[in-house]
Amino acid sequence: MQRGTRLKGSITGNGPAGLIMWVPGGIVVVMFALLLFIGWLRESERRGALTEAESLHRAEKA
Repeated sequence: MQRGTRLKGSITGNGPAGLIMWVPGGIVVVMFALLLFIGWLRESERRGALTEAESLHRAEKA
């Protein structure tokens, strides 16, 4: 009986320990993904503005 109780206690203790390990790692991954997404959006806006400026410049020349 003693052995089974000890095993059950160690298994249930793994849940919180796993959560403590995974949450900070998950936060790092999410932050990195957000930084990449923000950079992608900024680059997309910059390219869109350049394309629009080139179109306006060509229309003025014609």
